Amino acid sequence: MRSESPKIARAGDRLSRRGWSRSAATSGVDGEASIFSHAGLRCLPSHEFATRSRTDHKVYRVQLSTRDHQGQTWVDQLAQERIHLIWDTLSDFEARQTEQAASFLMGALCELSGAWNATWAGAVRLDGSGRKDPLQGWRVGAVQALVPIVPAPDEQHFRDILKVWERREIDPSFLLPMRDVGTFRTYSFRRELAPDWFGSPFFERHYGRVGIHDAVFVAFPINEDCKSHFGFYSGEVFSDVAIARLTYALRGIKWFQRRMMLGHGLLTASSPLTPMERRILQLLLTEASEKEIGRLLDIAPSTAHQHVTSVFRKFGVRSRAGLMSVWLNRPHGKSPTPRNA
Repeated sequence: MRSESPKIARAGDRLSRRGWSRSAATSGVDGEASIFSHAGLRCLPSHEFATRSRTDHKVYRVQLSTRDHQGQTWVDQLAQERIHLIWDTLSDFEARQTEQAASFLMGALCELSGAWNATWAGAVRLDGSGRKDPLQGWRVGAVQALVPIVPAPDEQHFRDILKVWERREIDPSFLLPMRDVGTFRTYSFRRELAPDWFGSPFFERHYGRVGIHDAVFVAFPINEDCKSHFGFYSGEVFSDVAIARLTYALRGIKWFQRRMMLGHGLLTASSPLTPMERRILQLLLTEASEKEIGRLLDIAPSTAHQHVTSVFRKFGVRSRAGLMSVWLNRPHGKSPTPRNA
């Protein structure tokens, strides 16, 4: 039997202290194998959540606004406990493990909501937002997918959608994130798009043919020119309960969404980081020297130094101390020139 990692062991201890039983035989919210099984944790299926929430457990209300109606949906206390465990485990990842932490988060929330895939995207508003652009100058600077959609590798399937966005070939789904820009909000395809859109060639090519029947997006503004988006994809219509859980889970971790933006150079850097610069950044957040960074990445020390210098320049700092100040959201020296200046 595979031994537990320290992070997973700590997650199991937390849940045990909260009265949950440890069991290798687990089930997800909708009866599927749970990501929590890696921690040896027993996760309650949805009908048990519903039963217990009708007794003596406190609940949390989430306001849902859709194309057809507005209303409140409850997140019961046991669901909150699972979400709090996700938060606790997420905080155990080191600063250099941002992508791994994002994969954990997306996987855990997929199991919590019944989704089969998820993405994270970081968007920035570039110069030109004043022109007649229906997307208001917003560009997607980075994307990470939980599961690649074959035959496309990695995030390529979702990058292909973003290429259409970049060409400004406007699809009705592109206008959804433009509503109430600058506010935290959740929106979904089935609740906010017209029924005939689901018969369109765009939907069939990018969603229908790969098994996506519905999608939910949670948008979190980091500042007026940067926002973080998590997307979740399902073969069925997302329930109000599933959407409420995703909303509650992502509303409480602005710190992590800010870290995701920082990790891709989308928050304070003068331009997005290249893939190599992201790898360099992750190692700069450890105690590795430039020589060790070069050895770990199989590049010459002089090349490593060039990349380190480029990372510092993009973040507007001169040293690791300055970089850590940015990471910890503390003022340090002169900020880089804003993108839309």
